[in-house]
This record gives sequence, C-alpha cells and structure tokens, in this order.
Amino acid sequence: MQQIDIVLQKHELPPLNADLAVKFHAFLMASVNTEISRNMHTSDEIRPFSIFTREQARNIVVRLSIFHDVAIPLINIARAMPVLNVSGVNSEIKVLNRIEKPSVGINELYKPTPKEFHIIFASPVSYKHNKKPSNLYSLPPLLYPVAEKLRVFEGIDISKEEVAEISDLVTYAQYNFHTLEYKLSPGLRRPAFMGEMRIHPDGNREQCKKLALLLRYASYTGVGAKTALGMGGILLAEY
Repeated sequence: MQQIDIVLQKHELPPLNADLAVKFHAFLMASVNTEISRNMHTSDEIRPFSIFTREQARNIVVRLSIFHDVAIPLINIARAMPVLNVSGVNSEIKVLNRIEKPSVGINELYKPTPKEFHIIFASPVSYKHNKKPSNLYSLPPLLYPVAEKLRVFEGIDISKEEVAEISDLVTYAQYNFHTLEYKLSPGLRRPAFMGEMRIHPDGNREQCKKLALLLRYASYTGVGAKTALGMGGILLAEY
C-alpha cells in the first residue's frame, strides 16, 4: 500500500462540470494504456486505488492511494507529472510539491487497538441504501466496501454480519456532520456528507482488532462508494 500527496497551486477553478478529483481520475486513466486501465476496472466499485482532494488556504492537495500492484503505474505518473491539465480550466495547474508516504504492508496494520479513533471524513461520503444514494451517516455500509476490498486484495475475510456487529458495539464520543452534494458529472450530483467523529471500539479483543484493521485499511481505500472518483476519503488518528 502506498500514498502520495500531490500539492497543486491554488487555482480559482471555474464551475467545473465535475469535481477536481473526477478530473484527476480522468487524467490518470488517459495517461496509462488501455490494458492497464481495464485491469483496474474489472468489477463494480472494487478499484485498487482511491483519490480525494482537499482545498487548503494556499494550495490544493490531491491524495492518491494504491493498495495493489496493478495500480503502481498511477503512483509513477503522480511522481513525474509537472502539471495537471484539467478540461474546463484554461491554464495548467502547476505541481508545487509531492509528499510520498513509505510503503506499508498489510501486516503493519495489525497493531494494538487504541482507546479512541478520530476519523475525519475529508471528502464527501455516500453509499447505496435501497438502491439509492444516501447521505445519512451509518457505519456498516461505509465499511462494507472496505471489507470487500480487504477480501479481494488481501485475502482477509470479514463478513458483512461481522462488520455490522462490530459497528453496533462502537461508542460515539463526539461527532459533527453536514450534508452536501458531490458532482460526479454534468448531470449527476450525489447526496453525501462530510465531518468528523471520535469513536471508542468495544467488544472482545478479536472484534476490536477487526475494527482497527478495517479503519486502518480504509485510510487507503476510502469508505462508502465512488472512492476512485474522490468520495469517501478519510484521515485517521488513534489515541
């Protein structure tokens, strides 16, 4: 698993027909050959990479995470790109800096479970409920895709029933969410939410261990739906 933060110059972006992360996804896919792109899009929502953006006071940060070797070409592109060309923006967006995190193996995520997790939903979060996008917070459907990616890419099986049971045992120390819409394409806006929360894991040792693994893995995969298109990015701290 690898992560790289690409620091872009602050740009007065006009009303784009899709979020900047969607544009960045398109840039990456246009920069690799068709076979590599096809290998990374073999089943619905199960992608070996995630993307999200954060606008800061003086720049825009794009975080690219990969969690399978098939996505290594994307990291290589991010390391080398001098500018980002985005449709809908007249000028190039310069890359000011790159911050690459050390590679991490799955075994490194097995650490003692902390007393508290602080989770920042750094990009809009959504999931499907009754076949419709939902902007209501609920932990199990946010973690179901994480568990599926853990199974597909790491061969570690945590069932939906276990995810639901583990989630029900969580205690909420603090939370603060707000709703918004995320623009995936000119005619598609997805209801979502952002915010942060502090939670305390509970249950037996094995249940706490599995929750910690899911959350740590989610810091690479994202949570919920459309994580390769800029949704569901999280920042995780442990206390």
